[in-house]
This record gives sequence, C-alpha cells and structure tokens, in this order.
Amino acid sequence: MNSSPFRYLVFIGIGLGIALGLFYLFVPSNPSAPQNNQPPTAEENEQRPIGNQTADCGILSCHGLAIECGADVPEMCTMEYRLGDFCRQLADCQVVEGTCQFVENSYFMNCKSCVQDCEVLNDDPSQAFECESQCREQFESVL
Repeated sequence: MNSSPFRYLVFIGIGLGIALGLFYLFVPSNPSAPQNNQPPTAEENEQRPIGNQTADCGILSCHGLAIECGADVPEMCTMEYRLGDFCRQLADCQVVEGTCQFVENSYFMNCKSCVQDCEVLNDDPSQAFECESQCREQFESVL
C-alpha cells in the first residue's frame, strides 16, 4: 500500500483538535474566580445527617435551587440537569410540629450561594456550569 505522509498529518491534526476541545471543556477558564463559600470542616461533617427525607416528606420539585417540601414527592424526575441541582442533595425536608418543611442548613445555603455567584458572574451558560463544577468539588466531601 502506498500511504502518503499527508494522511498521517491529518490524523495528528484531528487528534490535537480533539485534545484541545477536551482541554477547554474540562479545565476551568477562570480559576481565580472568587469563591466566598468554604466547604464544611471535618468536625461539621460528623455532626450533620445528609438528606433527611421520608416517604411522606421530601422535596416537591425535581430541579433548581428553590426548595419546597411536602408529601407529594415525585417518584421519578427527568434526566435533565439544571444549574444547582447538585446542591439539592444537601437540602433537608423534615416534619417539624406536624408540618413537612424545608429546614435551612449551612451546607445547602453555602452551596446555593456558590452556584448563584456562578450565574451572576458568568453570562455564558457553559462558563456558569464550569464554575458550578468548582462548587461541586467543594461540597462533594460532605456527601
């Protein structure tokens, strides 16, 4: 077979293009963006139960940072992902004095604040999601 060196250059160019695309996709473009929210300390982690929900008291919606609690918890949600959905794992719905309600905690509120800062600082949705991934890294240790 007679193969030209040009063919190999094309393959190398395609490989470099894919590598650069992946680099820009996964490496934060603004690593010095202000992050005001500190993840919880190890001591705080030990004191906090995560995701207090029961069959008759939980989060009523599937996506977003607006948390409303009640008894009609959806059995299934769509596969879409919205900015801040990660933080929902840190939200607590509990029965307090006979009523299912959202109970604020610093973990959820700090995560929510971090994601909202990403929305405000980044007009481009892809940059906002990159910023949100940095928030996720801060709070993954809690889970």
